[in-house]
Amino acid sequence: MTELQKLLDACIRQEIFPGLKDELEYIKSREHAGKLSPETRGLLIRKLKQALEKNGR
Repeated sequence: MTELQKLLDACIRQEIFPGLKDELEYIKSREHAGKLSPETRGLLIRKLKQALEKNGR
């Protein structure tokens, strides 16, 4: 499992983005299939880490 997939799982589990579960699952499937660009992957990783940190405070 990639770092991005782990972050997506954490966001889904902790309900960081209520109402976006289906979209997060879709992004996770695209990542698994290797269909995300490195730029998109990097942006998502940064944003998801920020969201998880903010939620943890």
